[in-house]
Amino acid sequence: MTTNQVWSIEVFLTEDPDRTRADAVLQAGDGQFRGFGRAKRDPADPDVPRIGEEVATARALSDLSNRLLHAAAEAIEAFEGRTVTFPASRLQQRAVRPRRERPARTWRGYLDEVGDPATGVTEAP
Repeated sequence: MTTNQVWSIEVFLTEDPDRTRADAVLQAGDGQFRGFGRAKRDPADPDVPRIGEEVATARALSDLSNRLLHAAAEAIEAFEGRTVTFPASRLQQRAVRPRRERPARTWRGYLDEVGDPATGVTEAP
């Protein structure tokens, strides 16, 4: 028998001029899981709140994901009576590989490449 469920995630953002906090709340049936993330803008970077919101939200969702996996592992351990570990996902495996050295890129360089998200305007170098 197939059943359908809807799990909803809400993200709450709290901002001040240089910091953003995101709280992700997952309603999973009768349970609830929470994750949080933060982002801090360097004073030398342009004031583009959307970037801080995206970084903080990504970190909150990552934290939520890790907490959900941990809860699943604990449930399996309680049922089976043994330690459970999950193999790393492909994304996590890529994250732990050494990265090649690249020159540092500032937010100004990012905006020059993709444009200002608020206006859609790309600046000429």
